[in-house]
Amino acid sequence: MTSIGLLTPSGWGNIGDAAIQDAVIANLRARLPDLRITAFTLNPSDTRRRHGIPAFPINGFQIIPGYGINYSSAAGVRGGEPVAETREQESLKERLRRFPLLFGLLRFGNRSLAWARRPAAVVWRELRHVKLALGFLEDCDLLIVSGGGQLDEEWGGPWGHPYVLAKWATLARIQGVPLVFLSVGTCRVESPMARFFLRYALHQARYRSYREPDSRDRAIPLTGIPDDPVVPDLAFSLPLPNRPPDVRRSPRIGIFPMAYLDPRIWPTKDAARFRAYLRVLAALAADLTRAGIRVVWLYSDSADRPVVADVQEVLRTDHPGVDPGETPAVETVTALLEVLRGLDITVASRLHAVLLSFLVGTPALALSYDRKVDALMRMLALTDRCLPIDAESRSVLAATLALYRDGPAVRSRTAPTVTSFRRALDAQLSTVLRMRRRN
Repeated sequence: MTSIGLLTPSGWGNIGDAAIQDAVIANLRARLPDLRITAFTLNPSDTRRRHGIPAFPINGFQIIPGYGINYSSAAGVRGGEPVAETREQESLKERLRRFPLLFGLLRFGNRSLAWARRPAAVVWRELRHVKLALGFLEDCDLLIVSGGGQLDEEWGGPWGHPYVLAKWATLARIQGVPLVFLSVGTCRVESPMARFFLRYALHQARYRSYREPDSRDRAIPLTGIPDDPVVPDLAFSLPLPNRPPDVRRSPRIGIFPMAYLDPRIWPTKDAARFRAYLRVLAALAADLTRAGIRVVWLYSDSADRPVVADVQEVLRTDHPGVDPGETPAVETVTALLEVLRGLDITVASRLHAVLLSFLVGTPALALSYDRKVDALMRMLALTDRCLPIDAESRSVLAATLALYRDGPAVRSRTAPTVTSFRRALDAQLSTVLRMRRRN
């Protein structure tokens, strides 16, 4: 039986990341029916639930803000779910609370001891994780860094994912396992330490490809190799069922609010710009509703779900009496794709909200917050359908109505491009599977 590992910093509700892993898993199994797939992610319990494969934590320690790892029920790493307090422990706490000074001193001492033991616990957990990883790689035939913006220090800094990639590259080399980077994105790589980790990891790989030319160009200072292939985002290879015939329905436009610069979640925080962005989307929804077009609020990341509620609140405040629109549940890739199929167009900022729209034949207006979104729209030859995320309200409304009017033509123009992307991804998979350790 062939064994392949997937390495991805996913698991916290990003549907785009889930779409990438669904695509990789489905295409691998279509070629190798007896394949054993194991994933190493940030949230293994979510990975097991979403994708139905064994999953373990991507790293052995979590001391990096913004790079959260869920260790619960991770066999061999933490020893299972936390154990609830017994009745005797609860009763002892209640008795101690009657003596506040003693109870406070005991709590202070316990916390001080915990902090003193923390460095040793970090080292011990990392060593256990290395043992787990080496054990897995001993029987592994191929280790895949499976798409997404993995060359990045935005979330967690250099000791987040850059360190993780360097660590796994080292362990794969020790065990003689081929390492491949498939259609990855190069995002923020600024610190010397992040460049060091990523340079090392990329040089250990048997194969590297990037999801757009911009990512390859930004990786050249790390690799020194200018001709690594550009192969589109892995989510473009997601298997799709045949689309049922269109039925007559009322006009519907999907809008994807995003938590960009949201002080509650985003690493770079700007409350004023975030609030202005919400007002633009609320104004857009109000104008569309008044024009007889139904608005459907969507999200492709769990962090954006509260933003949908935020923009609806702005809509009620700034445009009283306007229908707040629909808010369907789209927690899974399948659910989101089904909703997207029934829309005329979408207005989106996140990369995979735009990508998945085009994948099912629904044109998207991109309100770009990052160069990766610009790069995708260039690959689709749709730079005229891409605005900056801070664009003023009138520009967004005009571009939305123009795309709504030109939707059928845009759909016809982009369909052959999407088909060519899928063929390129199919060929790439054939190439890397020939590199696995046992054929």
